[in-house]
Amino acid sequence: GSGAWKTIHYAIDRVNGGVNGNYILYVAAGDYRTSNDELDAEMILSQSNVTIYGADRTNTKINGNGAEGWSKGLEITGSNNAVKNLSVTGFSGTNEEGIRISGGMTNEVKGCRVYGNNFGIRISESTESKVQGCQIFENSTHGIDVIFSTGTTIVENVIYGNPQYGIRAQCSPEISR
Repeated sequence: GSGAWKTIHYAIDRVNGGVNGNYILYVAAGDYRTSNDELDAEMILSQSNVTIYGADRTNTKINGNGAEGWSKGLEITGSNNAVKNLSVTGFSGTNEEGIRISGGMTNEVKGCRVYGNNFGIRISESTESKVQGCQIFENSTHGIDVIFSTGTTIVENVIYGNPQYGIRAQCSPEISR
């Protein structure tokens, strides 16, 4: 973007290193990929109470095309986080994932476009995560994969073109139209 923090990796690194508190990251429209100075490394949000807002879900894109060491578009390990209004694409290699929620509680993905990945959104060992109002399509395995998690809510999403399962739940999530 055009602010002081030019890459999402850098912004998340600063937030992860900050004191506990509430953080809001506004992400300008752009194609955030290694050829545009994003690191070719995992992007893990370990801090809690963070909201990441994209300028719009079509033109604010986390893009893994061309990356070798960056296999998950965004991994969330903290609690009470929200990712809103972003596209995540291009994490299409074996076991690569667009968005992963690993552990933590009450994390949310809302209003995002997640497409062209191996797994779209993967939720593992998490409590009360929510996926709402997203377009999740044309990932090469599952659109949403929920494993070893409790209280997951999947609601008001458009999910199509994921050849294995649109939603695979190896636990008991609430799934609504």
